[in-house]
Amino acid sequence: MTIALLNLNHLGDSLFPTPAIEALREAYPGARLAHWMARPTTPLFAADPRFALTAERPPRELRAWIRQALELRRRWRPDIVVGFCDNSLGLSLAARILGGRRRLGYRHPSTRGFFTHYTRFSPAQGHMADSHLALVGLLGIPIPANSLSMCVAPSSLEEARALLATNGVDRGRPLLTLSLGASRDNKKWPPDRFREVALAWQQDGGAVALVGGPQDQPFAEQVGAGSPKRMVNGCGLRIDQSAALLKLSDVTVSADTGPLHMAVAVGTPVVALFGPTDPERTGPYHCVSTVLRRMEGCPGCKLGPKAEGHTCMAALEAGEVLDAARGLLTP
Repeated sequence: MTIALLNLNHLGDSLFPTPAIEALREAYPGARLAHWMARPTTPLFAADPRFALTAERPPRELRAWIRQALELRRRWRPDIVVGFCDNSLGLSLAARILGGRRRLGYRHPSTRGFFTHYTRFSPAQGHMADSHLALVGLLGIPIPANSLSMCVAPSSLEEARALLATNGVDRGRPLLTLSLGASRDNKKWPPDRFREVALAWQQDGGAVALVGGPQDQPFAEQVGAGSPKRMVNGCGLRIDQSAALLKLSDVTVSADTGPLHMAVAVGTPVVALFGPTDPERTGPYHCVSTVLRRMEGCPGCKLGPKAEGHTCMAALEAGEVLDAARGLLTP
């Protein structure tokens, strides 16, 4: 048996199906799991032994997806197809092309007619990971309480350890990793607050690392400027290296962005900073975590998560974030 999995396009979103994927693996231990991934997310799964077959999806271009789906149908010959995207016409069409006697998808006008089994994708289901579990539950399989998961290659861990050593980090000191970026400005926490937390953590005797994309370098420079002790600047690392650095950390502080869910997936306690988005839907999932959110008086929160004028992230104070991070340290 072959089960084809059509995963999502963004880092955090692509980790939310991993509890459902684990449920499929447990229910069908002899099946081949075939994973069709978006190009930016492939480093998250490069070291994952659960997938017997993998393919990298090209950037969003319908004709390219159709051509690749036809090729994968010939190579994979799936028995079951699971589409984890709730509203993509292109991926729904690709799922239909892949074939399979059972095709599971979300009920939406753009998915009508492409799947054999449907469920709704709704905030009423709770976390997005719970929606994906409900989707594979259409097969009648047991749904265990799995957490997010990803595998980090030993070589990536060695590279992260070398980076820490080069920056003078003694592994006997608690390591706090700060994830600086976010996909939207209204989800970001101000750099001066990150700086306050970083300096206080260093004064406590701990070490600090920063992660983010290359675009977050100016942010990292603001956070680290004038610090009496060096911070490990991991902005611009490969995704697998960032995951390794998160795995080696004692605590991670992050807004609602990819590294938050990467930290959860590798088992690191997290302080999650939420503003416009709903932590019940996209927050830390089945893990050691503290979620902080201050919506009161935010004009943007009255208009929606993508509206202008959000003040909720700036309402989170450095002191409460620091206290939360200290509280997650293992005694």
